[in-house]
Amino acid sequence: IDLHDTLILDKGGSVYEEQVLPLFEEANISVNTIYTERANHARDYIHEQTLDEYDGLISVGGDGMFSEVCHSLLLKTAQQNGLNINDPNTHLKRSSLRIGVIPAGSTDAIAFGTTGYNDPITSVLQIIVGESFLIDIATAHSERGFVRFMATMFAYGFFGNIIEQSDHWRFFGPLRYSLAGFVQFIRNKSYHTEVTITQASEKCSAKAPVENHDENVFGNSVKRREIFGKNVEVDERINSEKSSLPLQIKREDYYKTINCLNMPCRCEDSKYGMSPSVHLNDGSFDLILVKRSWRLGFFRFLHRVANDGRQIEELSNVERYRATEVVIRPIVTRQKELGNWACDGEVIQANEIRIRAHHQALNLFASGIHPDQIKKINEEESKIIHKSIMEKFCSITNTLTAGSWRSALLFCFLPFLFFLCYRFFLL
Repeated sequence: IDLHDTLILDKGGSVYEEQVLPLFEEANISVNTIYTERANHARDYIHEQTLDEYDGLISVGGDGMFSEVCHSLLLKTAQQNGLNINDPNTHLKRSSLRIGVIPAGSTDAIAFGTTGYNDPITSVLQIIVGESFLIDIATAHSERGFVRFMATMFAYGFFGNIIEQSDHWRFFGPLRYSLAGFVQFIRNKSYHTEVTITQASEKCSAKAPVENHDENVFGNSVKRREIFGKNVEVDERINSEKSSLPLQIKREDYYKTINCLNMPCRCEDSKYGMSPSVHLNDGSFDLILVKRSWRLGFFRFLHRVANDGRQIEELSNVERYRATEVVIRPIVTRQKELGNWACDGEVIQANEIRIRAHHQALNLFASGIHPDQIKKINEEESKIIHKSIMEKFCSITNTLTAGSWRSALLFCFLPFLFFLCYRFFLL
């Protein structure tokens, strides 16, 4: 690929200057670097400037920086094509510009999900050789109109509450997420919610636009019939001629968290991510519903997400769906009963939300990944982690055995105690 001029939107500081820029200079790629100085600086620049002279946009930073660049580019493209973005049924137009993601954040879910690593050098090399990878983007609409584009994850409930609370604790730095998560776990709140799910059938091409079969969305009523139990409903108007169209079901329950994922959301704290099998470019996303349970039940869900997200469906309080569209309607009598909404790490305000997938709406400088690659990466990382643990274990052993006999006895008893906790609380 011949990259004549590339716009760099940088929040990564030393990562860009020490690792990224020298490689671009060596490859004779001309870059225009913008060092962001405030929130939404990149958004405003993309919105105000003409981008015709550029071959691509590069985001240096975390998932928040990528979300800002992605949101701005998609919104600018929609405006240039005269699209009514407030219409939930509008089909997005893909921009001619590609976005590159150079990870320099705390989670880097986008880099993990599209390259397999959160290594800046890997991402730079994929940009230089001109890798191209199309990904799906989802739109989120409230009862008032367009809210945001979703590239990674939309959350209602537990994870939305964490984002909202952590915004008030920014003085703690990255530690605020762990503290907010602990507080929300102790609160153990659940939310009465109705979820309408449009599932793509096997006969329905993922490349074709997904029609909306539910005219009940945001106020219009349709006649329905009940199937598969109390909380599952299907529109009767879908006749035999439309049998290949997506199936629509409805679930109603008390949920601790409702998550829509466009990406596996892998990070250093989650080996496989919350949804390892999600497809990145087939016009669908994964919906994960976690029903109300005791704290122990929800802790087991969090434990599975951290260690092996492939097994979360084995839990009795978890449901997973492959969806093209989801409508989330909280059932509340008072505003205080409403949970918090978060889209790609940003808190949003709404009473109900409709999320709709758009097939391959964004082009990235990335190679994509294969599940086998993730397994190999995790095995390599596990070897490094195990080696580090063994070194620390040996160091602790030497320290304790060098002390009194009481310390040595306590050290011998600890493994048995850890085994009991793991056996009865985590399995």
